[in-house]
Amino acid sequence: MNNLTASIKRWWRIDAGGVGVCLVVTALSYLSLVRPVSQMQDESDRLVPLLTHKEQEVRAARASLAQLRTDLDETEMALEGQPLRLESQGQVNTRLARLADLALASGLEIHQMLPDNARTGERYNIVPIKLSGSGDYRKVTGFMRDIHGGFADIAVVEFDLSSNGGGQGQARFDVGLVWYTMPSLGLVEN
Repeated sequence: MNNLTASIKRWWRIDAGGVGVCLVVTALSYLSLVRPVSQMQDESDRLVPLLTHKEQEVRAARASLAQLRTDLDETEMALEGQPLRLESQGQVNTRLARLADLALASGLEIHQMLPDNARTGERYNIVPIKLSGSGDYRKVTGFMRDIHGGFADIAVVEFDLSSNGGGQGQARFDVGLVWYTMPSLGLVEN
């Protein structure tokens, strides 16, 4: 029985060693292969819905961008069809010269033409202009009609017409105009 007991003990040690080696190999396999793959799968399971959501957001943003581009194109086409083109307020001297030329062509005498400081707005700026002079009543009314017809970006906000007392139809006029210009948009004009 001694031989049998010694043989069992010897095989028992070998079997226990084999089991230990198997356990170590299994643990190392789990730690180096199974666990990282499992973690990657968990990460993938977490990220796939997030990616799907982000793809839907991108599709929605692209659709919105396409719609905005269509709207912009339609707006630009509508603006091209409009006769009114706002100019830069930096062109104030040119605008005053055109008004003076129109007044002189109408047979009026200009006494004073003063632009005021521009008032800024979101969609346009306003440059107030005070204009005073004298001339025949018909010529003054013709001048006002020509301003309306020739300067779509100028509005008459004040008008005073009074007789000079000369008895020849001469009148003195004071006109308050506002000239609508492009908004600054934070840009520095040259």
